Amino acid sequence: MLDKKASDVVYDGITAEDLGKFPDQNVAESLQRITGVAIDRSGGEGQFITVRGFGPDFNTVLVNGRQIATENQGRAFSFDTLPAELISGAKVYKSPLASMQEGGIGSTVEITTARPFAFDGFKAVASVKGMYEDISEETTPQMSGLITNTFMDGKLGVLAAASFQQRKLQTNMLETRYWRPEVSLTNRSELDNPDYADNAQFNGVYIPQNFDQIVDLVDRERTSGNLVVQYAPNDDMTLTLDGLYSKFEVDSDAHSVGHWFSDSNLDNMSFTDNGSLSGVTSTVVDGVGGATDFIRRRYGRDVEIQAFGANFEWLVNDNLTANIDISTSTAEDSSGGDNFFTVVGYNNEYSVDFTGATPSLTVAGGDAALQTPSLGRMHYNERNGFDTEDTISEYRADFSWVPDSDNAFYKADFGIYFQDREKSNTRLFASGCDIYCGYTFDLPDELLSVFTAQNYFGGVPNQWLTYDPEAFFDYATSDAAVQQIADATGESFDDVRAAIDATNIGNPQPSNDSFVVSEEVLSAYAQFYFTTEISEMPLDVNFGFRYSETDTSVDGTSQIVRDLQPIPNDPSDLNVVYETEVGAPVNEKNSYSSLLPNLNVKLQLTDDLYLRYAFSETLTRPMMDDLVPVFNVTVSRPGNLQAQAGNTELKPYKATSWDVSLEWYYDDTSYFSAAAFNKEVEDFIAGDVADESLFLESG
Repeated sequence: MLDKKASDVVYDGITAEDLGKFPDQNVAESLQRITGVAIDRSGGEGQFITVRGFGPDFNTVLVNGRQIATENQGRAFSFDTLPAELISGAKVYKSPLASMQEGGIGSTVEITTARPFAFDGFKAVASVKGMYEDISEETTPQMSGLITNTFMDGKLGVLAAASFQQRKLQTNMLETRYWRPEVSLTNRSELDNPDYADNAQFNGVYIPQNFDQIVDLVDRERTSGNLVVQYAPNDDMTLTLDGLYSKFEVDSDAHSVGHWFSDSNLDNMSFTDNGSLSGVTSTVVDGVGGATDFIRRRYGRDVEIQAFGANFEWLVNDNLTANIDISTSTAEDSSGGDNFFTVVGYNNEYSVDFTGATPSLTVAGGDAALQTPSLGRMHYNERNGFDTEDTISEYRADFSWVPDSDNAFYKADFGIYFQDREKSNTRLFASGCDIYCGYTFDLPDELLSVFTAQNYFGGVPNQWLTYDPEAFFDYATSDAAVQQIADATGESFDDVRAAIDATNIGNPQPSNDSFVVSEEVLSAYAQFYFTTEISEMPLDVNFGFRYSETDTSVDGTSQIVRDLQPIPNDPSDLNVVYETEVGAPVNEKNSYSSLLPNLNVKLQLTDDLYLRYAFSETLTRPMMDDLVPVFNVTVSRPGNLQAQAGNTELKPYKATSWDVSLEWYYDDTSYFSAAAFNKEVEDFIAGDVADESLFLESG
């Protein structure tokens, strides 16, 4: 509270004493207690933060004053990788100082870990908890501990802390992933009606892409620790060495039954007043049409974060203080090729009613049709996942100078900063769709079993077929599968074997949406502080500027789409065929510079009442995945073809902001504040949706 009251900027914070009062799982859940901070959850646990409406990519995250690497493709930091038990406090700066590194239009979040010199001698603390999950009916452990001591008459201090958490949770979902807008279509039974020859029966309506029932079984395990050594040979010098480690593993294993909606097979459609589909039957015509899909999906995160730093603080003389800091941090997600998405199913008729509190599903053949192994046919399959590595090295020298004279000007801060950052993102992908898509080939009955969804929704079936995806892939590459395909198609065994081996389904390869972005930032700053009085009211003013130069280099791979080919027995998707198996390398560069001023004013109206004003210009650099100038097909479904491409020459987001706040500290540990702020963002980067024509072999 005293820190906020005396602060030169607009910020809010939370300390370890406050954190100990709440059963928070990680830092994000602690930060959500701060005004203006909202969080996004993953698996019921806070992962990303939004500050004043600006999402996770717009907030710079520092740990002990250093930017920390992230395993995400953009700039967003995943707070669920850090447990709350390891931090001693966190501050959210809503107005900056020139000494703060640029990059956060929304805020700068500074997390601090405990230091041994903050304690008096030996201290130790430990905690053991258990967490019970209602849906999964599992109880899992959570443990943490800290030990610290000082030696050599307080000149040497050592601190070690560790945390371990495990969770087993279940998430039940009814999901429609996408609603296609402004669709025109006619009931399947009315296609021959001359009234709809020139104009569709329904126009400008909204059609769901799918209706899925999902049970996601998630194992989460986080192991974290930090070690700090401090040495102060005298009262003027302090050397701090610290290391932080966190290992976060997520295994999300989903069992689903899904149903797609293809325009050509939809019948008995009804719509709400706003044009959204409220009821439909998906038909089968000549053996082709809708399908009941039994889906197995794994989404994993195998994240490892390491951060190391050395800091030397030196009181050079009575006027000058120097702070030299060198650090490096690395974040890796090694889940490339470890995720999968597989489908076993069959062409089938079904109806969905969206009018109730939750949708209801009726399948031809009743619930038994969802539990009959002999109906299962192999369909779409892929192995995928990203190997992402982000490395940040920072070098900074900060100085603070205090004049001898006792006048309005009382301090100047100045310094220089350099950051070298490289983020590589390699997507490993392989699919056997060219061979198995189309519900043509049988999966042996013994590989299929009935899955029961525990504590599931009413109105929909809670039992459906499932299977072991690794058993699916083993069979898909087996001689038995090769012989089945050869017998059905008339191809030779060797030709089928060669085609299956060419899919690389057992050894996923890098795809053309992989990239490497290198970024170098050089910054210099100066900040000046003044204090005076207005009508006997203390007035503090500081202003400064920060100048930065950024050099960016982007490497990627480009491939040309040759054709989009239909999949037998599946009108809901198309196969993407490229000119070559291996794309051509692409390298592009960009540079830009920025001058960012700031002003902070604090007027003490009374002993307990403060008026603040802040003005600043800030920036956020483009998201790294937006910089990659490569054309990628992202959705290949008839009537919903989508692709995306980035742009290396994107400029940074720039914001001009002001804040006004009135703060009343009516008690030693309490305050009331009213605030207003405004941010005007220019060079805002937005995805532009436009039609793109491709010249394909099939026309």
